[in-house]
Amino acid sequence: SARPGDSVRLKCSVFSQFMATRIVFCKDGEEVSSQRGLKKKAMYNYNPVVSGVSSGNYTCGYEIKDSDNRVNRSQLSPARGLSVTGDDSSSGGVGGSPAQGKCF
Repeated sequence: SARPGDSVRLKCSVFSQFMATRIVFCKDGEEVSSQRGLKKKAMYNYNPVVSGVSSGNYTCGYEIKDSDNRVNRSQLSPARGLSVTGDDSSSGGVGGSPAQGKCF
């Protein structure tokens, strides 16, 4: 759990023989962040600042291009729950980062 204003770090590990081209972090099935893959990097972080709308289940996944230049997606990671505690006027309201679309 976390309180509004806290910073949290979500980590995503990439296990692939090919370099990941895109790493995606999701909250409750909606994309909230994506990053470009970097050579020889296997661990990616997402560091959101906690607000009243941050509670939810977070997952991550990645895309790779295989030797035939086809894009393949990993399965999403097991979900990790985040609960926000404390009194915050934005609890349950609309706000935070706009969702970029459905995850994988």
